[in-house]
Amino acid sequence: MQLKKFLWLLSVLFISTTISIAQEMNCPVMVETIIDTVDDSCAGLGLNEACYGNQLVDAQDFNEEPVSDFQNSGDTVGITTISSLSTADFDVTNDTWGIALLSLQADLPDTLPGQSVTIVVFGDAQLRNQVIPEDQLVSTLPATSTGAINVRGGAGTNFEIVRTLANGEVITLIGRNAAGDWVQIESDAGEAWVFASLLTIDGDLARLPISGESANSEYTAPMQAFQLQTGIGQPACAEVPPSGILVQAPTETTVHFLVNGVQVEVGSTAFLQTNNTAVTVNTLDGMVTVTSAGETQAVEPGYQVTASADRAPTEPDDYDFDALRYLPVSLLPERIGIPVLVRANNTWRDTGIAVDAGDTFILRTGGIINFWDFCETQKVANGQPDIDCNSLLLGPAGGDPLTLTGEVLGSDMTLFPVFDAPPHSLVARIGSSTFFVGEGGEFTAPESGTLEFRP
Repeated sequence: MQLKKFLWLLSVLFISTTISIAQEMNCPVMVETIIDTVDDSCAGLGLNEACYGNQLVDAQDFNEEPVSDFQNSGDTVGITTISSLSTADFDVTNDTWGIALLSLQADLPDTLPGQSVTIVVFGDAQLRNQVIPEDQLVSTLPATSTGAINVRGGAGTNFEIVRTLANGEVITLIGRNAAGDWVQIESDAGEAWVFASLLTIDGDLARLPISGESANSEYTAPMQAFQLQTGIGQPACAEVPPSGILVQAPTETTVHFLVNGVQVEVGSTAFLQTNNTAVTVNTLDGMVTVTSAGETQAVEPGYQVTASADRAPTEPDDYDFDALRYLPVSLLPERIGIPVLVRANNTWRDTGIAVDAGDTFILRTGGIINFWDFCETQKVANGQPDIDCNSLLLGPAGGDPLTLTGEVLGSDMTLFPVFDAPPHSLVARIGSSTFFVGEGGEFTAPESGTLEFRP
């Protein structure tokens, strides 16, 4: 990992969780019950199918009519029948939280039978399919210029200006690029393209065929290109995750999607949200690459970037673990954790993972780790004389994550330190009990509390 900041990344995989209701509302119980229901109802979902997980979910076909036989939990339909899919926000009063599961091939090769990409849509979220079946395409659409607009020889500002549209000029659209942000207009003077948002278009832009250099777009599989819109309201309670979609590719594969005109390459698991047309991509596991406006950003676990079709991705920044810790990752086929960034700032980081006295949990680590030498001396100098140096577990630096056997009653965690980190140690505590974390190991909670870490 080539990170400039010194940090530890802990990926928290919940094996078993005891939920306590800290408020009068039924949020935690309701969330857990709904997720269990969806898990059962959508088991065995087939390739290129959508499953109605929990109410309320609304699916429209390409005639803008409700998709039949997709009204109740457990209903499944072929993904090619869906033009748009919307899920409802969490509502504790009406006992609703819209969740839908999609199983897609995307650009996975046919040589991987049984493999699929999983998308979990939940909360206030809408997907609008940008991969239109050929029989649903239109050859032209009318449009009107909203001002003096440049017409270019290709889909981008790097192409030469060939003419200028007058304000109010009526034109005919004959195609679009894969991202849908540029449209080709009818012209006798060769290729002519206009930025789509500068036009008033009469009809659904997605119904135009893809033309120009993007005619051979890689985003041709069902729902491989889509418009995403998610709500940005505050959750009803702490245990409800923000609205959005989870995307998970099978192990050791990489899949490509076009989301709001932004290229997103997922090498394991990501959580996506939007603010207007901008897409925020949070990496939960593996590696995700985001490309827009000719620039690319690699996004490692624990980080997020924001991008839009006409703006380059931002620099990776920490995502909000406290907001994402309750994402419904248990609905994904491959178990992952929610990574926690622990920085070398000498402050405690509460993971929110509750353990009871006697519970056993495992810390797995990888990469190069540098620890304090002379523990007995350094713990006093660091103001931590109560640390048990015998609990410091060391192993060979580097290599694959250390895997230990044993019954896991608490949480399975992964620790990824920075390769060029200066000498530091990672300290953990549960309640008032403090201990060193070394290369990895199995620990038993001496008392009840939440797991906290501090460099």
